[in-house]
Amino acid sequence: MVLTEQDVISVFHGKMRASFEKYGQVIKLREAHGYGPRRLAKMFHLPKGMVGHWIYDGCKPLILRRIEALRRRKCIPLCSSSELAQCLARLSGYVLGDGTLRKRSVIFYGDEETLLNILEDVIRHLRLSGHISARKNTYELAISDVTLATLLYVLGIPYGDRVSQPFDVLRFVYNGDTAITRAFLQGLSDAELRGLSLRTERGFSVASIYLRMHKVQEYVDSLKSFLTNVGRLFRKLDIDYSKVSEPCHAYTRKDGKRTYSITLYLCS
Repeated sequence: MVLTEQDVISVFHGKMRASFEKYGQVIKLREAHGYGPRRLAKMFHLPKGMVGHWIYDGCKPLILRRIEALRRRKCIPLCSSSELAQCLARLSGYVLGDGTLRKRSVIFYGDEETLLNILEDVIRHLRLSGHISARKNTYELAISDVTLATLLYVLGIPYGDRVSQPFDVLRFVYNGDTAITRAFLQGLSDAELRGLSLRTERGFSVASIYLRMHKVQEYVDSLKSFLTNVGRLFRKLDIDYSKVSEPCHAYTRKDGKRTYSITLYLCS
């Protein structure tokens, strides 16, 4: 099983998690004894206004709303053998390579043809729409959907700038079957795979195939671990890799942080 209701609950913390856990008890006591919001709020140490919204307005905690939305989309429970799981593996690979996950949207960057293929997957498997627009030297696919954003976050994609935070191969991908592995690597390769060509007497030939990614200095070890694990995934598909390079300074960001690149070289 790739994703369960408990997996969704586990990514939320603090007051949000506490209110979700108390919601069911509040509603049960209200139905059994008719207690009002003042008494229930005092019993469970909750804001009176929040309890009132639950009782009188039919409002529900955010976590419960997210779970119900995922159920309606048939995203939980999610089986690893499903086409949806493969679609999500591909999307995850691409976002980790060249995308951005926000709390209410997902952004993909790349060439127009590749983004159109991603959009077709999203329409077919998730019944969502998106908008492709031209940017300087690239294209951008924006999909505004809080349920998809929540789903990718629960699966392990971090919100925000990928370069300035650690991440690794997603658990459901690393432990998945060949179809899941292939889908994830397809997404990551579509975003980041490059080929270095050399001119010979017979024309151009590919000298090396590689994945190159970037991280700020404090997270270069995380990136090296990630690319090493990606190399192991390629080996599951009988595609070997020759090495993972040492970090190399690439550029300095506007915030002053030094950014380093690390390269995974595949055997051509």
